[in-house]
Amino acid sequence: MGAERRWLFTLFSSAFLSLLFLLVYSISVFSSSKQFPSIIHHGIHYPPAFAYYISGGRGDKDRIFRLLLAVYHPRNRYLLHLSAEASDEERMELVGAVNAVPAIRSFGNVDVVGKPGRLTYMGSSNLAAILRAAAILLRMDAGWTWFVSLSAMDYPLITQDANHNPEGNHNALVRPRIGKLLQECPHIKNLLLNLVQGGSEHSEVGFHAGAMKIGFARTEVFIKA
Repeated sequence: MGAERRWLFTLFSSAFLSLLFLLVYSISVFSSSKQFPSIIHHGIHYPPAFAYYISGGRGDKDRIFRLLLAVYHPRNRYLLHLSAEASDEERMELVGAVNAVPAIRSFGNVDVVGKPGRLTYMGSSNLAAILRAAAILLRMDAGWTWFVSLSAMDYPLITQDANHNPEGNHNALVRPRIGKLLQECPHIKNLLLNLVQGGSEHSEVGFHAGAMKIGFARTEVFIKA
């Protein structure tokens, strides 16, 4: 009888622990799904979505990541660019830091440039990189309305909620109004898309600023964050 009682006690204890584990697991899954809803709606009846291009050079990995966390929102799209001066190790560490954030993993709205170009912030290469980033973000997700270009030296002056009404924030970091421009001028959108979707090895498009013409080469390879 003693052995039978011990066997029944072990059986009921195991069943109770199994039910308790399933209950805790179900609650955690439910709370996770509530915390990170998977459906993001876009349109005139919803808050605007932003496309962020955040760039930096060697030693800027932590600054870029800190800036990403400061402006992150599930509605937005993000492209992070460590220039060619940064090491591949820095780039992979940035990807690892991004992947460690549960919300970013859930929404999958952050990408890191895997084969970067060189950036000269006072020269034309920076402008070329910004326009190329706009084209890439359009290819990945055309649901955004406003484009924001930030460098690792920047820090947001206003919150994401304040950015939801850019018309009333003349000092906002939303610059330039590429999203609105692309909506009003479809041919410019087609030119930008040609940068990353063209059939040739080098898709060159002229953007004139005075007598300056900038050419763009299709060199991006992406690391999905």
